[in-house]
Amino acid sequence: MVKEHEIQANKLRQAITEYETNLNLMVDEVERLTALADNKEQELALLGNQMMETERQKERELEDIRRWAEKDKKIAVEKEAKEFMNKLTNEKTVFEGKIKEANSKLGELQKTITLLTTEIDRITSLYGEKEREIASWREKYHDLDQTRLSEIEEIRIQFETLKRNSLVKIMNNSI
Repeated sequence: MVKEHEIQANKLRQAITEYETNLNLMVDEVERLTALADNKEQELALLGNQMMETERQKERELEDIRRWAEKDKKIAVEKEAKEFMNKLTNEKTVFEGKIKEANSKLGELQKTITLLTTEIDRITSLYGEKEREIASWREKYHDLDQTRLSEIEEIRIQFETLKRNSLVKIMNNSI
């Protein structure tokens, strides 16, 4: 019975070790995903800055084209400006698409972090339960061991008493 308790305790220790390993892996994964989310946020900010700078540059270029159009070829320049505006609109659409994609990826990463955090909490709770179960098994083992030692002592005392009584009878019979 004690051997079964030792086997059970060993199994519980192995389970705890596995849970600790899984917990460490999940913490590493959460840290990796957090870093990835941070990188995506930085990338998103950079894209936003690039888009704003591109828009400012395009506006400056457009203003230059307008001045030139006033001097010479007003109709040709307006056509070029229109094409340029279309190009700017297309680039803006591309940048907005990239921003939406980055926001979507960021949302997915945040969901993954939430799921991993929930799993970490669940495993931490399970780890606590297993710790309490191990403590309970240790206490039961200790109680059983104490009972066993008490029973052995009681049997020893009974044996000693029986032995004395037998000696007394033998002595009485021989007298």
